[in-house]
Amino acid sequence: MQLTAAEITWTGPVRPDNQDAVGFWIPESPEERRERGIIAAIADGVGGQARGDLASHVAVEIALRSFRLARPGLAPAAVMRQVFSAAIHAVHHASVDPSAAGTATTLSICILHQDQLTVGHIGDARIYLLRAGSLRRLTADHNYAGVQLQMGLINDEEAARSPMRHVLTRSLGRDAHVSPDIRQMTFVEGDRIILCTDGLHACVSEADMIDVVGRLEPQDACEELIDLTSRADPQDNASAVVLRVDVIERLGMYRGVPIFHDTPSAAMSDEIEPGQTLDERFAVSELIARSGMASIYRAIDLANDTPVAIKVPFLQFQNDPAFLRRFQQEELIGRSLNHPSILRVLPVDGPKSRPYVVMEFLESPPRRPRARPSGGPRARRSWARPTTSPPSRSAARPATSGPTSTASARCSTRWRWGGRPSRGPPPSRSCRPACAPIRPRRGR
Repeated sequence: MQLTAAEITWTGPVRPDNQDAVGFWIPESPEERRERGIIAAIADGVGGQARGDLASHVAVEIALRSFRLARPGLAPAAVMRQVFSAAIHAVHHASVDPSAAGTATTLSICILHQDQLTVGHIGDARIYLLRAGSLRRLTADHNYAGVQLQMGLINDEEAARSPMRHVLTRSLGRDAHVSPDIRQMTFVEGDRIILCTDGLHACVSEADMIDVVGRLEPQDACEELIDLTSRADPQDNASAVVLRVDVIERLGMYRGVPIFHDTPSAAMSDEIEPGQTLDERFAVSELIARSGMASIYRAIDLANDTPVAIKVPFLQFQNDPAFLRRFQQEELIGRSLNHPSILRVLPVDGPKSRPYVVMEFLESPPRRPRARPSGGPRARRSWARPTTSPPSRSAARPATSGPTSTASARCSTRWRWGGRPSRGPPPSRSCRPACAPIRPRRGR
């Protein structure tokens, strides 16, 4: 993997010192880059706290050193957890010093290994992914404005102007145990990754980021971003790290031995790759899933600038007439269905360069933890007595127009025994529904 990186930090006209810290590490040898990957980090010391500059520099230095000392071959997500654990404990230990009491900082890290991008984040700095002219934010702000935005109480514009955006809900230094947000995705050649503090993304719009970072070299883009920040009446330090993916090596296996080779160009590749544009309309951004017969991609419909999902069969199946008929029938059936609980298949006007199906793209909601029953994890459900007492034997049955069935004559109350619903109270002689006959006990 070959990558171009640049960093910049700026004190600004308001604060007397710079409490931001940036850094990245790219191994020199290709073998070490294949084995360990590349790391970039950015931190912003909490303003108004003592020695915020110390906290941010400690966080970045410990993060880079922990990454270099990590065991080779470890999964990027596990390395990210180790890096954050070391940085959290180092900043918390520094805050014990009376001269730096109350110090805190944010920390955002990205690790690039082979073709996987791993993002870790605590605080209100941001990480963006720029691909094919589309900017995607990979982190969520850990402040009160971000919480209100996630709950739907305010919109993006109100969150950008809210005074609560300066109040962090998560940071390094205050607590010995802080959980970072970690996510992974696949990156492709030509992708650009932007790490920036709140002093920069509060002054530079996303449209300007797309224009500057997509047009200029990483070092020139960093300088231009700071220049745009200086024109917008900044109130904080501003820092940025820009990474550009130049070459990705693909990993193959031959008799159990890993073999790396360069990624083929789009013209020579049989399958669709992220970053390509299908039929000059659908800009493919990432691979969502892959089965034994087809791949599903996330793309942007350039006709109306909306996200869609595209299902594309593998090339070896496109020469099978029976498979093509089934694939076309699948599209026709999907377009004929119209139900809120069924994913919609979108029509595509004009000829297609290859078989594919376009569907609406829906973001999956976050999973909620399942609540345990009261009484601890080993508590089991117990039966509950019915709120209404069963009818007595002498009570008259209600009149019905037709013949009374056995099911209608039984008691309608329900109870639970071992988690299975049944009718009436538990089957014991002391508590038996009046409508159930008592069988005489046979003598032995």
